[in-house]
Amino acid sequence: MKWGIAGLAMLGVGVAGLVAFSPIDPVAWNAPPPLADGQACSSAPRVTAKVLASDLPGKPDGLAFDDAGRLLVAMANGQVAAVDPGTGTWSIAAQGGGFLTGLAYGPGEAIHAVDERAGALLRAQPGGSLRSVLDKVGARRLSWTNDVTAMPDGSIAFTTTATGRSLDDFYLEVLEHRSSGLLLRYDPARGEARVLARDLAMTNGLAATPDGMFLVAESAVYGVSLFSPTGERMAELTGLPGFTGNVRASDRPERYWVTLLSPRSPIVDGTARYPAVRRLLAWLPAGARPQPQSLPCLVEITRNGRKLTPRLVAVEGAATSFSTAIERSGRLYLSPASIAPGSSPQVYVAELPES
Repeated sequence: MKWGIAGLAMLGVGVAGLVAFSPIDPVAWNAPPPLADGQACSSAPRVTAKVLASDLPGKPDGLAFDDAGRLLVAMANGQVAAVDPGTGTWSIAAQGGGFLTGLAYGPGEAIHAVDERAGALLRAQPGGSLRSVLDKVGARRLSWTNDVTAMPDGSIAFTTTATGRSLDDFYLEVLEHRSSGLLLRYDPARGEARVLARDLAMTNGLAATPDGMFLVAESAVYGVSLFSPTGERMAELTGLPGFTGNVRASDRPERYWVTLLSPRSPIVDGTARYPAVRRLLAWLPAGARPQPQSLPCLVEITRNGRKLTPRLVAVEGAATSFSTAIERSGRLYLSPASIAPGSSPQVYVAELPES
């Protein structure tokens, strides 16, 4: 009996040590409830995706259209491909970047991208090389840059997922939930950037609205927020069925598409109010940690002033989650999410039903 008590005591001390010296310092939070109208990916209206372009030289992520109507594709190998949306044939439009994720076109026919691993904002003219135009704000170096969009006034807005962490820290950032993401705006004329909003919950995708506002994906709360041109939070939509990815404006007024990288995590939600438990979970070896799962489902958002109305759309024909979805002329162009199973170096297209 004494040995049993001693063993339990030693176990308690060991657990207490793991909690005390955990590599994360998590905070308690409230996991948002599911969408109030009962929408679910399993019962959502469906579209069918087909492969548009295959055998790309790198895994695709961010998508944008140029003035010639070509689909630009940012890839993890540092190149940007230009895909003919009709035939799927492609060529290289820019190269020399790093681990490219976010992508935007303009102003001045320029291609803007972000290097997610290096934390840099990049720029190139079509056919040229991507060069870093910004890698720090003030004295602080940027890290984990994620997405980028061109603004009507010629400035460039972009996001960082977390401050002081990298893409390799995804699991720890989800557990810690300290919300250190940034929304920034870069002035090309001055070569400087300023922070518009701080303390964002794993900031991901970004799209500009016609009136100069921003729709920003906050993955850690399964949501999207609307920010004013100066960075004030104007509206918030949370409780979506997965970790939100990129956001892209449709060519229909005030319609936007948001991707879902992986389903909501029961472990993350279930331990939201218990920081000590998450301190322990941080010690799990890589092979025992929860892994992203495929979720071939999208969110179409209609904006009416400060009101954001979601509609889920399921995707058939591709057993993967998607990183980016962008709509043009009744067609939806999709890039697979590299963190989810089923990802491959190809781009998909789906015909949208007439609305």
